[in-house]
Amino acid sequence: MYELWDEIDGEDPSPICPQCGVSALAPEVPGGESVCENGACGGYGEPI
Repeated sequence: MYELWDEIDGEDPSPICPQCGVSALAPEVPGGESVCENGACGGYGEPI
């Protein structure tokens, strides 16, 4: 049976913000940094 997880190459596509624990959005540009998108977090907009 084919699983979606079989396509993931070991790199986590959604890093977790260390301050709030919410998944951050992947970078918009290749090689860019993920940032916290939780407006209630003290690290909002900060690179993860």
